[in-house]
Amino acid sequence: SYGSYYSVNTGRRMILGVLPHMHQYGREFRAWVVRGAGTVECLISVPKFNFNWQWTYMFDVPVILGPFDTMVAQFVWSNTTSQVVTFGEGSNQEMGFGFTLEAA
Repeated sequence: SYGSYYSVNTGRRMILGVLPHMHQYGREFRAWVVRGAGTVECLISVPKFNFNWQWTYMFDVPVILGPFDTMVAQFVWSNTTSQVVTFGEGSNQEMGFGFTLEAA
């Protein structure tokens, strides 16, 4: 398995939902917010990601992010074959995106 993290300082935003996107080797996706005060808030956890689950997960209540909050995402992939997998947009390649749906 291989995992990757990315984070972004958000400025002020209203997050309505999250769409995790990976290809055939994607296994797990998580996203959370580290608040400016140091507290951590889970946004989404998909511990058994499935390529066919390319859903948009809408929150019941919008998540407001302040200027000192940081949004973090974790992607986990697993390649159990001997094939080398490269980054790309094809389904036989791999990548990870955590799209957010936002409102002004």
